[in-house]
Amino acid sequence: MKRSGSIFPDRIDSFSQLPLLPENNVHSIAFNSLRSAVIKIEETIGEGILNSRFYNKFLSIKERIDLIENLSHKIPLPDSPLYREYMVLHLSDSGWVERDINLEPKQLGVVVGGSIITDGSIWMENEPDIEVGKKINIIDEKIVHSNDLLYIGTIVAKRSNLAQILLRNTWIA
Repeated sequence: MKRSGSIFPDRIDSFSQLPLLPENNVHSIAFNSLRSAVIKIEETIGEGILNSRFYNKFLSIKERIDLIENLSHKIPLPDSPLYREYMVLHLSDSGWVERDINLEPKQLGVVVGGSIITDGSIWMENEPDIEVGKKINIIDEKIVHSNDLLYIGTIVAKRSNLAQILLRNTWIA
């Protein structure tokens, strides 16, 4: 048994870990309500949530959710000199190719760390310094302000010389 008494997340806690207080106890209503809430949360999350067949054991539920979110919008790229960091690609009938500004994209993605990021946010150098809330494109691995209808994303935060870009994920097919 763990030091705290709880056996979650390996298994759902039971009466051994979270006993019911008798109703004649002054604090029983509050304690038993809290106990019920804890067990319902454990049942909703599920047992074994920190274990993964592919990624071993996670330290927290947040860590597991972060990994799932990060992987859900990353497409691995084959090692190729064709793909440069921060290159904007679009999905064509023949696969991912460098974005053609003259074509309306079905799906856009940005190459970051050997993967195509299609959704979510990325951090990039913000030179020149573009304000939060501005629409941008990425040209030659640099952020540029854009009034174009086919912009790639919006700057949502800044830190030092970096900008967090929320990638646009809605495109007309």
